[in-house]
Order: sequence, then C-alpha cells, then structure tokens
Amino acid sequence: MRKTATMSFHSVSARLLGLILLSSALLLGGCSKPPTEKIDNLQLARFYADNGTYTLALSTLQQEQEKAPKNPRVYRELAEIYLELGYSVDALEAIDKAIELGCSSSDCAELRLRSLIAGGKLKDAQQQLGRIGNSLPKPRRDFYQAQIDYRKGGDRKQAIARLQALDLPEARSEYLRLLFADGQYTKLVELYEQARDKPAQADDWLIFAKALFLMKRHEEADRALIQQRLADKADVITPRKIEAVELQVKNNIAQNKFAEAQAIYDAFLENYKGSGYVAMQDALKDLKSRDFDSAIKNIEGLAQASPDNLQTALILSLAKFGKGDYRAVVDTLNLFRDKLDASGKSLLAKAYLNLRQPDPVIELASGASAPELKLDLASAWLQKGRKDMARPLIDAVDPKSLKETELLQYVQLLAQLGENHRIEQALSSRELKDPRLQKLLVSVLLQQKRPEEAERYARSLADPRQSLELQIHLALQQKDRKKALQLQERLTRDRQLKSDEARLAALYLANQQVNEGFAAIQRGFAKPGSNAAFLKMLRVLLQKGDYPEIRQWMQEQPSTVEGYDELQLLLAEAELKDQPELARQRLQPLLERNDPRAVVLMAKADPENGAKVLQQALERKYHPLIAQLLYQYYLKKGDQKGFAELLQRIEREQDDSPNKDALLARGYLRLGELPRAETFTDALEKKGFRARALELKGDIHLAAKRYGKAVKAYGAALAMKPGDALAAKYIQTRLAAGEDQNRVLDDAEKLLGKHPRYTALKGLLAASLLQSKPDRAMKLYEQILEQQHNNITAMNNLAWLYLDRDAKRALQLSETAFRMSPRNLNVADTYIRALYRNGRKTQGRKLLERLREKNPDSRILEKLSQQLS
Repeated sequence: MRKTATMSFHSVSARLLGLILLSSALLLGGCSKPPTEKIDNLQLARFYADNGTYTLALSTLQQEQEKAPKNPRVYRELAEIYLELGYSVDALEAIDKAIELGCSSSDCAELRLRSLIAGGKLKDAQQQLGRIGNSLPKPRRDFYQAQIDYRKGGDRKQAIARLQALDLPEARSEYLRLLFADGQYTKLVELYEQARDKPAQADDWLIFAKALFLMKRHEEADRALIQQRLADKADVITPRKIEAVELQVKNNIAQNKFAEAQAIYDAFLENYKGSGYVAMQDALKDLKSRDFDSAIKNIEGLAQASPDNLQTALILSLAKFGKGDYRAVVDTLNLFRDKLDASGKSLLAKAYLNLRQPDPVIELASGASAPELKLDLASAWLQKGRKDMARPLIDAVDPKSLKETELLQYVQLLAQLGENHRIEQALSSRELKDPRLQKLLVSVLLQQKRPEEAERYARSLADPRQSLELQIHLALQQKDRKKALQLQERLTRDRQLKSDEARLAALYLANQQVNEGFAAIQRGFAKPGSNAAFLKMLRVLLQKGDYPEIRQWMQEQPSTVEGYDELQLLLAEAELKDQPELARQRLQPLLERNDPRAVVLMAKADPENGAKVLQQALERKYHPLIAQLLYQYYLKKGDQKGFAELLQRIEREQDDSPNKDALLARGYLRLGELPRAETFTDALEKKGFRARALELKGDIHLAAKRYGKAVKAYGAALAMKPGDALAAKYIQTRLAAGEDQNRVLDDAEKLLGKHPRYTALKGLLAASLLQSKPDRAMKLYEQILEQQHNNITAMNNLAWLYLDRDAKRALQLSETAFRMSPRNLNVADTYIRALYRNGRKTQGRKLLERLREKNPDSRILEKLSQQLS
C-alpha cells in the first residue's frame, strides 16, 4: 500500500490513462442536475458516479482527500468507483487503506471481498468470505462462493446452474459471462431476444453483442451495441468501452461498412490521443505479431512515465519475455508481486523457470488453484527432479479448460512424464488452432502407427493455409520429400510468402533441384524483411560447390542490405577451400570489428596460426565463443600451459553466466585441480543449475576414484534431467564401483525401456554383453546402426559377432568400417579376420603385412599374425 492518499490517487489517475473525456459522438445520454440542498463532497461524488461522470466524481474525491486525508469513507468511495470501472487492483488498494483507517462496516468488508474476487486473489477471497459470510444474505453468500469456486477451476456448467438460480442482478451478469465462456451463444441469443425491450446492465448488452456477432447476426449486434452505449454512461476509458468500440469496428467490417468502421476507430483514437491508449494498443499489436523490439519501443516510454502502472509493466514484461530477457521480466514483475493475478504470476514463474530457478516458482505458486500456475509449479518440481510432486498437479488440471498456450505446456509436461497416450487424448478432444499443437498431434498419431488418421486430420482443417502447412509437415515426417515439394509449390503459388519461398528452396535442394532452389532464394531476397531463412538456404547451396552466380549476386548487394555480414561469412566459408586469400580479404572488415564468427573462420583458414588468431581476438575483446574455441584448441593440441593460462583469463572476466562456471569446472577437472573444479561446480548449483552441477560433481568424484559418491551424484542428476551420455556414465561407474554386474545390467535394460533412443547406453550395454549374451549384443548394435549409420564401434563389434554366424555380413560391415577408419587397428583386425573367413586369405595376408610394416610394435597385429599363421 502506498503511504499517502494523494500518491494513490495520482498513480491511479495515470493508470486510467489520464481519464480522458469521450467525444460527444461517443457520449450518449446526459447527467441530471445535482440536488439543490447542501451535500458533502462524498455525496456529491456518489451522485456524479451514479450519473456516469466519473471524472467529476474522482476530482471531487481528490478535493475531499486533500481536506481529510485520513477519512476512511473517501477511500471506500474510491474503491467502489474503481471497481465499477474495472480496475480491481486499485479498488483493493483503496479499500485496504479504508480498513486500515478504521472502516469496519460490513460494506467495507464486502467491498474488499468483491475486489479480491475481481483481482483473481481467490485464496484471500475465500478467507474473507469465511470471515463475513454469516453477515451476508444467503443469495449473496452463494453468489460469491460460486464465483470463487469456478474461478478456482471448478465445473463451469455447475457454476452456470448455481448462478441461474440466484435472483440477483450481479449474478445475472456473471451467468451471462459464463455462458459466453462456455460457448453457449445460441442460449445467449435467446436471452437477448427476451431482454430486448427490458433494462439491462452495460456488461450484459456487451455480452449479447459479442454472441450475436459470433452468430453472424450483425444487424442485431449493432442494436445490442446501441443499448450498451445507452446503458454505459461512464465518461472515462474503461476496459468495457474499449471492447465495445473494437467490437463495433469488427461488426461494421463484417457488414462491409468499411467507411463507418474507419470513422468510428479514427474518432476513438482521436479522443484518446496523448492518453497512452494508442501506444498501448500498438504495443499489443506488436506482441501479437511477435515484433518484440517494436513493442518495447512503443510501451517503454509509457512504463517509465508511470512506473507503478501494472498494465504497462505487464505489456513490457511480455515483450521482454519474447526477447528472452528473463532477468528483466523478473526484476519488473517482482515490484508488483502482491498485485499480480494468475496470468501475471504465471509470466513471472515462466521467467524464473527459463532462468533455471525453480525455488522462487515453488514459493510463488504453492497452493495455487489457477491451472496455469499449477502447470508452472509442476514444471518447477520437474526441474528439481521431483516427478512425485509434479504428477498430482498435472493430474488435477483439466486439459479441456486450458487455453492453447497452456495446453502446449500441459502436453510438454506429459511428455516429460512419458505419458504419450494422454497427449493424444488431450489434443484430439478439442479443435486446435496453434500450429505447434497440430504438428504435435500429427507426430503422436504417426508414432502410434496411425498415418491414415494423421492424413485425415491434416486435410480436415478449415483454414486452407494451415491444412497445407500441416500436410507438408506430415509428408516430411514420413520422409516423402516429393509430396512435400508438390504441396509447398502449391502453397507458395497461392500465398507468395517469404517464409514459404525459404521452405520451398529447402525442399528443392532436398530433391536435388539446385537451380530451382537458388531461384527460390533469389525471389525471397527480392522481398523486404528478414533474410534469416535464406541465409540457411545459401549455406546449403555453398556447401554443394562454388557458384560464380552467388559471388556476382553478392557484388550487386549494397553493404546496408539486411544480413549482408552473414552473407559475407557464408561466402568466405565456401571460398576457404579453393580461394583462401579471397576469403581472408572478405573477412578482414569483420575481423576489425572482432566479429566472433569471422575470427572462427580465419582460424580455420590458417590452421597453423589458429591459436594465435584466437588469442589476438581475445586480447582485443573478450567473447565467450572465442574463449571456448581456444579452450577446445588447447585440449586438442595437448597444450597444458596455454590451457591453464586461458582458464585464468576466463576466470578474471566479469561474466557471471552459468556457462562460464561449467567451462571452468570442466577445465580445472581436466588439469586435475579438483578443489578448484568443485568451487565452480558449487557456484553453478547456487545459480539453480543443479542437474548440470550434479553431473560435474560425479565427474570430480570419479576422477578422485570416489566411485560411491560418483554413482550417487550421477543418479541424482539422471533423475532430474535424463540424458544418454549421463545414463551411460551412471551405469559404467556402477560397474567400476564393483556393484553386482547382473543387477546393474538389468537396470541398464530398464533405462533403455524408458529411453529407447539412447545410443551411448546401448553401446555400453552391448559391450558388456559381448561374451555373456551375444544375441542381445547383436540386436543392440543393429539398433545403434539404424540410428547412427556411421558408428564405427558398433559396426566393428557387430562384424566381430557375425564372424562365426554370417561371414558375408561380417565382411560387409568390417570393410565399411575399415574404409571409414583405416588407421584403427582394432577395425583392421576384424576386417582381416573377415577376409580369411570369406576365403580371401591372400588379400588379408597382404593387408596384414602392410600394416605390420607401418606399426611394428602393435600387439594387436602380432597376436593376429600368430593366430592366422
């Protein structure tokens, strides 16, 4: 709560966007004359409010506030007005101030309850109702309880029935709102026809108008909107007024009354010019089109001018979230933490989740009843590896009640729990509009081997563009590139969209139609906007060879064209193979700006001096990418001194990122400086990256041969964040710790049952079963080769197993492996044995002799020679 009443009033005045008067065109109906007898300011303010002149009401209350700053009746009246205008946060703040100053009447207590419910603070509302419920008439008590129950996620149809039974004007409005939310537009139209000539509240007329609009009864929607304007006498901006004007514009457009629509909208904007409304609407449009930079530009000034304005803070936070600036979202919304509704808390929770900080989310959302907060809380528990805590929260959410953005989060959580059958149930039970959910449903149907249903679903979408998009996705999932290309050509012809040109280019290239692909790229670049999609296409083309037309085309592009630097980098990368000097010239301007991508390419262009190039760039300006590349370079060359100096250089940098901690922890671990490695691992854990920290702790314990502690750390990390390499390390360390081999291998089989795509774990398990269960080992190696066609270890070991079973298959596998890795003596050993088994002893003997000349000290070849002689 703010310290003074004046501060509260002025801040709320800003929050109401200046309380600008509507133009005479929008003001229908007048105000009766005030009574002639002497009345006090509070009575006068109520008189003005009852007649819709809220600017005079608030001005009068401000005068009274200055005269009597500790009069609770002033704040009680302010709360009533703010609630009438739809500003629940301000209403709650005002009524709390009134209670603090001594307002103990039942009116104040009930007004606080109404403010809590309107603001979505349902837990507090339930407590407040418990305190004052016995003093309320039963119909009002039931009305408030019904509101709390359904807003907490209760059964909507049951709430509708409860509200319908109550003979209260407020209950009728809530009843109509719930009918609209439940999609019962026909019922609303029937009620409208019954109420057409009867008095009703402005909110009721607006709901009727929305239902009529959706039922395409546009003329009647116009009549309902006229009734809404007659009933709504407020002379200030309210959410209801804005919604009504926007609906009127849409309704006129639907009737092809474009001139009327434009006139209404222009008059509306003219009346609110300078109030911040236009900037706010522009920012909201930018958010819808995902133009986050523009949204920030439009709203930032308004947010700075009114730092205590929750609405502008939320819009700014949404834009920052879209940009990935999660820290800014946390910093901004924490200032309003006590005022946030469920959606605001969910945005704050998601920012914390993206920062890998689950503990604040658990504190923020504990006891939450709103579905979006339950999902955020479940996400936080899963980040901490607590499926037992996450599962009940997910089970308590009804997917039918979720918005599509929430539904996406819901199915992602189900995927983490491994419950794919529930994903299909959740998605197929409703009409999906989000392309991500549509693609997910198609993928699930394909996983369940139901391609015909997937095809029918993709074709059934009402929007032809979305239907084609989904059919293309389905064709690509089924690896039918020709069909995907045909569909994409059709889509691009129908809707000449830049993104479609990019995908069309990709599909041409996938079908080896290089000229057509390049032509599609050129068409895409001829259009204004971002070139990011086409840079990827150009990379594919350049990797296929040297294209003089690309160089020619580049010469014609001005250096100011969007993506010009990226184009130069792509071309330089292609030129490094045959024209390195030209590539260096092209990279020089970027090197002078210390562009890390140019530094990387220049290091590749001059392998002998690669480290020097990276070192010089790092001295000019520190960049994490350059530091990491130099890190890898020193490791590859085995330069311990240079590696140690680099770690010290990285440590000195003012970079507090978790990647820095992880890099230093791994680096000092490689140098054998385990206490230093533990220091940075602890720092990583404190920042909320517990799974990564636990895996690093396991590596440190393993290096110190503390096998029991290593197993415990790897097991905890695996429970929090499953991964193939981590699972293999966990099983391997248990074997090294001397655990019962059969039990460990059984656990490995169970892990594979949950994660059948884990190739590293398959390889470890197969190697452990080579002697005891060769048939199982063969099956595992075959699976690995299905996933990774060039896995030499799997190829070689499988060839070894086939030597006594299928000599031809053994020769085929070992020959391929030897061709890919001719210096690997284990592979050569298997290949020579396969040659002998297939009767090609002369070839095998010659190969063995040649290899022994090159590797005279090889025990592998010496033993092979003895066995074959």
